[in-house]
Amino acid sequence: MAVQFHSLAVKRVSPEAAGSVAITFAIPKEKKSDFDFAPGQFLTLKATVDGQSVRRTYSISSPRSRFEFDNELEIGIRPVQGGLFSNWAVRSLKEGDQIEVMPPDGRFTVKKQRAIHRVGFAAGSGITPILSIAATTLEDQPDSKFTLVYGNRQMSTVMFNEALQDLKDQFPQRLTLIHVLSRQAQEVDLLQGRIDGPKVHAMVKALLPAASMDEVFICGPESMILATQAALIAAGVPESRVYTERFTSGAAQAAKVQSDTDARVTKSISQKPVALTVQVDGKGHELRMGRDEKVLDAALSLGLDLPYSCKAGVCCTCRAKVLEGSVEMDKNFTLEKDEMDQGYVLSCQARPISDHLVISFDER
Repeated sequence: MAVQFHSLAVKRVSPEAAGSVAITFAIPKEKKSDFDFAPGQFLTLKATVDGQSVRRTYSISSPRSRFEFDNELEIGIRPVQGGLFSNWAVRSLKEGDQIEVMPPDGRFTVKKQRAIHRVGFAAGSGITPILSIAATTLEDQPDSKFTLVYGNRQMSTVMFNEALQDLKDQFPQRLTLIHVLSRQAQEVDLLQGRIDGPKVHAMVKALLPAASMDEVFICGPESMILATQAALIAAGVPESRVYTERFTSGAAQAAKVQSDTDARVTKSISQKPVALTVQVDGKGHELRMGRDEKVLDAALSLGLDLPYSCKAGVCCTCRAKVLEGSVEMDKNFTLEKDEMDQGYVLSCQARPISDHLVISFDER
């Protein structure tokens, strides 16, 4: 079905470390069911910046309790060098502003409803979804424990440090905070440097027995995610208990994705070899596309209002089902094998390998 954005009011803009901001949205009571969320999910924001319609995803950082009792959701935005949306947001958004927001989405969520020990590995702004997971776990499950390993350059760059310290004060026996700093001296060598494979291996050996981890959440740069995941699995943590969250697949890909997402699609659709039918809201829309084009870009060129956000194969917002024909995907960080067996693809990464293609956004 067509993407549904809602206009939300900015309730607060709070400064965070390293020029970041925490933005809190007021959720009207009549829209509360639309914005019900699972900790770890993200919001997609849409705004017109420098004359361009731009979308970006940002993870929800607040716990379920704030949504349930205060009717609000919070995200964290750290400005990215050259980032069109992030720099505009931290510079321009203020209390009372209205912005278009898509309901929560994402799969970086708790799978085991009861867990004694959850663990998070975060670097930089990767703290945002893990903060929501940690806070909600500690608030809702009185027998649970949470260990957070958080990498930053120095303490002055730690996002949500005050919120983390408040959590530690509230749950001193159940929350363990481990700060790993790359540009600030630490008393323990293990806590200096970056989070990488050897460091994770050493932490598991000294502090975090593999058998104790019921669920592990990893969010940060791709290299950190891959190294941490591999080290945990090698140490004996079952792969099925390790969950990862990517926003982009690397610096070069991030730059390309931003360019692709910010740009208006202006390609001519005439004289192209592939017949594409896009089904959305019960209607079929026909066009032609090239073999080197991606399905989402071709469909957007027709002016269709379709769900998408990252365009990097990581958020799954653009998931659609191939009904006829076949495609191949450049990247896929979210779809499971059983979904692909049913015909689901990430339309932002799908290129046609047949002359005729029918794809539905209604069967999501």
